[in-house]
Amino acid sequence: MGRKSKKTVRRREILKTSYDQILEEGIEGLTFKKIGRRMEVAPSLISHYFDTKDELMVSVVEYMLKTMDTVYLEKLERLNTAAERLEFFLEETINLYIAQSVADAVWYSCFGLSMHHSKIMEGFEKVYDRDLETCTKLVKDYCEEQGLVCEHPYTEAVKLISFVEGLNLLHAVYGEIPAFTQAINEYKQDFMAHLNNSKKKSTG
Repeated sequence: MGRKSKKTVRRREILKTSYDQILEEGIEGLTFKKIGRRMEVAPSLISHYFDTKDELMVSVVEYMLKTMDTVYLEKLERLNTAAERLEFFLEETINLYIAQSVADAVWYSCFGLSMHHSKIMEGFEKVYDRDLETCTKLVKDYCEEQGLVCEHPYTEAVKLISFVEGLNLLHAVYGEIPAFTQAINEYKQDFMAHLNNSKKKSTG
């Protein structure tokens, strides 16, 4: 594999610095001047790679989403049964820590910006599309393996991802409280009980 180009390396340095700047001061504190100061370079170097702050923000969101922990998706493929894969997905997704590979302060700042910026919203859509697609397939495979009828696997995926996102938002507001752990355990049990209570496929 060839070495990364100087341009690629420099752009990544700028994006990482921009992320750190948002983490400390929010999006309103992100300027080419401050980025340059943190990197000990002239602001003109930043504008050489990014024409506007809007262009920079789109790239920051792409950088942020790429840094999210997706290793568990590779691990899924190494599990033998659909039941193992679904259980693993639930454990890796419904918790208070996986999303912390991206700081709440940056995630929600950028998400707020996406309400008025279609390009940034597209980045978030890609993440949720991936999660919903993965969850839908896992539910379908599990029901098939168990001989169950699941008429709306995508709806089950929507409910699960909605719980996860709501949980993460509450965690960002309140921090660690025992009720969150209890809610997680009960939701996992309820989710599996709901699937297992689906009617069995006819063998006739």
